[in-house]
Amino acid sequence: MRLVREKDSGCLHYDWFINDEQTVCMVRETYRDSVAVLEHISNLGDTLGTLLGVCDLTVEVFGTPFSEIVAMVKDFSPMMYSPYQSI
Repeated sequence: MRLVREKDSGCLHYDWFINDEQTVCMVRETYRDSVAVLEHISNLGDTLGTLLGVCDLTVEVFGTPFSEIVAMVKDFSPMMYSPYQSI
């Protein structure tokens, strides 16, 4: 969390929620745009690899991310949600 606060310039929300048993952690992240997501991934560096080594990851993506981001998360079989366009 410290890395995000100190380095990310386009992170709008970064919240961690842990269940009572401390066995499940949900991280809610919101970014200004896809450029900010790419900056976040770059800033995490080895920390992201360490996290992935000790946990299972489920990814949900909301919005219209760059194709580069979609490619980065494809191995996690993400749930993708596009903005609703009313008729």
